[in-house]
Formats: sequence, structure tokens, C-alpha cells
Amino acid sequence: MKHKIRILSISIIILAVFSVSTAIAGSYNRTNAVNYADTWAHDRNSAYKSYGSGCGCTDCTNYVSQALYNGGYPMRTGNWNVDSYFEWWSRIYLFVKQNSKTWSATDWFNTYLAQFPSEFQYVTSYTSLSGGDFFLLDLTGDGIPDHARFVVGNGYTSTNQADYTNGCGSNEQIPPQVYTLLINQHCVDRKHVLWNYNLPSSTVRWYYHVTW
Repeated sequence: MKHKIRILSISIIILAVFSVSTAIAGSYNRTNAVNYADTWAHDRNSAYKSYGSGCGCTDCTNYVSQALYNGGYPMRTGNWNVDSYFEWWSRIYLFVKQNSKTWSATDWFNTYLAQFPSEFQYVTSYTSLSGGDFFLLDLTGDGIPDHARFVVGNGYTSTNQADYTNGCGSNEQIPPQVYTLLINQHCVDRKHVLWNYNLPSSTVRWYYHVTW
């Protein structure tokens, strides 16, 4: 009888752990992620460290990370090591806002993604992306990603002048409205613009579909 009780107890524990795992893993909510990206497209959330706004800011990957986290993708805190490629986190510690380099630096973020291919699927075309996904860009041509854009789904492109500026006070011409894959980004801040707006065709891109 004691052996049966012990076996039953172990079975219950295993079942409970399995239930928790299946309830948590893979619960990325694309709608919540997109809603967050839309809410903060032209603003900064004071709950996180900011990397500026306007001319010369570097907040693009920080913004993408926030959207992923608010869509339910969990932080990896580990030892709270800023320099770890295996951690991804943001926090307020002793009243100071901090984050890992993988959270806010595009090249570090890209290396982090490579550690977890079962959670972030690298795809070869933007046609494989949907709302809640993202992609990284090499704008300087050195082979290293230095900019990030967040995909918000398909829809009509914005006709709001605020989405078409150079970030330094000058307006760009608003392009004709089309139905296409849309992105949001920080630095410069844009909301619901064409996924490849202002990108030369030669720009190297890393497309990621969230599979967590």
C-alpha cells in the first residue's frame, strides 16, 4: 500500500508539472503584442529604460523587446547578467531602470535569438511574418544588424504625417495608401507604415517568426 501511495503521489506531481508547463509555454499573445506596439509607437513607456526619441535615438530594439514581453514572451533573468547572450530582461533595481544588452542592442538581441531557435524561427521572406513578429536590419552595410522593426499585421498604410518624418524635424512626403504588411518602429517613430518603407532593396534583413 505504501508503494502504491508513493507511486500515485509521484504521478500527481509529474502531472502537475506537465500541466503547468503546457499552460505557460507557447502562450504568446500576438494581439496583445500588437496592441502594445500601437499604444507606444509614438511614445515611451516610463516602466522601462528609454534610449531616447527624436533625432539620433536608439530605442528600436528596446521597443520590440517591450512588445514581445507584453505579448507574453517571458524574460530570462538568469543571474541578471547584462552581458549574457542567454539572458533577456528589463527591471527596476534600487530605483534604477536596467536591462540586458540583448534587450536593447540589436546585434546582441540577434545573438540571443540564435540561442533559442525553437522560440524564434528564422524565415527567409517577409511573407512568412504576421502580426507580433519582427525583423532586424543592417542599415550601415557592415553585416551586423543595427535596427529593428515590429510587424503589426496586414492593413492600410498610415496617412498620418507623424509617421513620415526623418526624426529631426523635417517631414517626408506621405506615400499613396496601400493594403500591405505593416510595421511599427522607434527611431524614427513610425506606426502602420509599409514593411519596407525607405529601405533600399540591398538592405540585409533577418526575419523572425515567434514560435514560443
